[in-house]
Amino acid sequence: RSECDFATDVMTEQANELALVPAMRAATDLLRRTLQLNPGHGDALMALGASQERQGLMVEAARVFRRAARAQPDHHEASLRMAVNLARGGQAASARDVYRELIAADAPSWVRTVAAQELAMDLVNSGKPSEAIRVLTEVRASVDANQRLTIQLAHALEAAGETEQAAAVLDTIRADLDSGPSPRLRYAEWPALGPRVDHQGLQRRAEEGTAVLAEALGLTGGG
Repeated sequence: RSECDFATDVMTEQANELALVPAMRAATDLLRRTLQLNPGHGDALMALGASQERQGLMVEAARVFRRAARAQPDHHEASLRMAVNLARGGQAASARDVYRELIAADAPSWVRTVAAQELAMDLVNSGKPSEAIRVLTEVRASVDANQRLTIQLAHALEAAGETEQAAAVLDTIRADLDSGPSPRLRYAEWPALGPRVDHQGLQRRAEEGTAVLAEALGLTGGG
């Protein structure tokens, strides 16, 4: 890894700490400077997108999360956050395409769950409850148990005029207790970034660099 990579890793970590204070504007400014040095830094892009999202800058956040997804194609969280912000920014059709891709992908269970919740809600609101039923039924069979998915399925069935089936689904709600942390709570957390900076490693590199510089300047030995 280059010296620029190490520097931008440190800057990103400092920005994350500012964001969690929270000092969001300071974090955003530092992340922008980080990306000027290293435009493809995936963690910095994720953190900048999250800071913009928390400030209500949905259009800007969607653009940044798109860059993050391109920088890290297997980072499904980046694609999910991009889609959520596209939808909130008025680009529902584009968001639906991303949700469908995530549902079909080998993505973490919580990512597929939130994608299904968002897509199903949009479909019901758009007058397509039957399509929402198909999405919810498919995803419920392949992710961790989730009460919200069950409630949404019952709502979609009722919207489709299937009141008896909706009641039957609601009867299963107690047995369909959430397993593990709520996907919604997971989404509300700060994005998952890479490993923290190895500060001891950075210190060693700095010491080694100082020694090499001193030797080059003739400042070592019995000078």
